[in-house]
Amino acid sequence: MPEHVIEIVDLCKSLGGKQVLNRLCLQVRRGETFVIIGRSGTGKSVTLKHIIGLMKPDSGTCTVFGTEMGKATRAEAETVRRRIGYLFQSGALLASMNVEDNVALPLREIERMPEDQVLRTVREKLDLVDLDKVELKMPSELSGGMRKRVGLARAISRNPELVLYDEPTSGLDPIGTAAIDELILSMKKKLKVTQIVVTHDMASARRIADRIGLLYDGRIYFTGTPADLDETTDVVVHQFVHGEVAGPMTEKSGETKRYRRQRPPTPPPAPPTPHPAPAPEKQDFPPPA
Repeated sequence: MPEHVIEIVDLCKSLGGKQVLNRLCLQVRRGETFVIIGRSGTGKSVTLKHIIGLMKPDSGTCTVFGTEMGKATRAEAETVRRRIGYLFQSGALLASMNVEDNVALPLREIERMPEDQVLRTVREKLDLVDLDKVELKMPSELSGGMRKRVGLARAISRNPELVLYDEPTSGLDPIGTAAIDELILSMKKKLKVTQIVVTHDMASARRIADRIGLLYDGRIYFTGTPADLDETTDVVVHQFVHGEVAGPMTEKSGETKRYRRQRPPTPPPAPPTPHPAPAPEKQDFPPPA
């Protein structure tokens, strides 16, 4: 088997006249969890859409399981997608279906499994994401964390080799976030899958990543382990990791100037407090003669 499940070379993509990806290069090794971090609107989700073939590059290549997705036929792209699970940011559950039917949807509609096998698979996948007795519940009856677990159960229902997560901890409290992180770690251990996770959550990234890539200026600007991320002295990485307003990221976009304009002007220094004039010295005059 090839070492790399995904190889992206010089990928360029413009949307609405804006250059989103600019000669992006990325390699993801088989069996690793690769986390992509970066500011909002920098192209993280666009990168995932190229991997599953929902977008075609303007130039460059995106090769997944040996298939160049930009040139793949519909049948070739679908063959690759059968090996990929995708967890959407919101879970993307169908509100009109209960949990069982949501998880079973790809098994019934795409795999055409016998119904008894569908139900066994649904139960197995719900067990993997630590959900019990929820099959008949509707999405509106679930917490945000439970909806994401159901979405993950559906994503792994076809036994994928590669799982893509788009902001899996978005909108969750710290306990819910930690629970999803544990699930991602568990998926790697139990299913031996390759995983790509897009996130803004630095604590989550450090917990789950084998390697982290910072997407900046349309390309993967930095790649390394969580320890490498903390040890680097690069000013761009430092600004993002520590959430600092002033720095090269905001200077390039002009935001630093905007923040400075919005800052109220510094008041002039107060005038020095006047000191009272000293009292005249008392003089002793000789008594009159």
